[in-house]
Amino acid sequence: MDSWMKTANDEFRDIHEKLRSYNEVLKFLQVVEKEIGILSYCNGANSSARWIFQIFNKEFIDSISKLLEKETGLILEVMAGDGKLTEFLQPRIDTEIVATDTRRDSHDIAYPKWVIESDAFQAVRDINPSIVILCWEPLYSDVSLNIVDEDIPLIWIGDPRKCAPNSGLLDRKHIKYNSSFALGRYDSVIDQSFNTDIYLFNFERNN
Repeated sequence: MDSWMKTANDEFRDIHEKLRSYNEVLKFLQVVEKEIGILSYCNGANSSARWIFQIFNKEFIDSISKLLEKETGLILEVMAGDGKLTEFLQPRIDTEIVATDTRRDSHDIAYPKWVIESDAFQAVRDINPSIVILCWEPLYSDVSLNIVDEDIPLIWIGDPRKCAPNSGLLDRKHIKYNSSFALGRYDSVIDQSFNTDIYLFNFERNN
């Protein structure tokens, strides 16, 4: 085990303290899975007591930023939680990203001040973004479906088994990105079982 993986208090580090490479994150998760389990780690068993849904890495963030590199309009992240996705993406693109969340989550999330408190679909109406990003939509949500039906380009990130699985979202026309770098809280490094991905909706007019 590499020395950076744990703190002096023998706690696994918060993997989102900084953006690490895919190989670093994969190696870290393998150790985590063996010792305490990835889901336990993502449920707050880390040095920041952070709840984690998508486990970010440099290559994954770079792939999303590439999708946004030609965009000139404002980008909106809804249901942004602690804003880590926006925080990692913003330095890589020229266009402003606005992150919003209802701040009513039950997972004791530490919300930065710059994550604007707003209902997701109300934020879409108020901001009129060129693209919406939604990462790990809650179980019973239909927000993404409403966004897609409004003909707004959407980057949807998550595990279809766990993220709004009954919304009918994936019945809509979409592009599955087939990311080699997507890692989520229910994935297994040991079993090589990876179920999260990036899905693109209403993207034909952007590319």
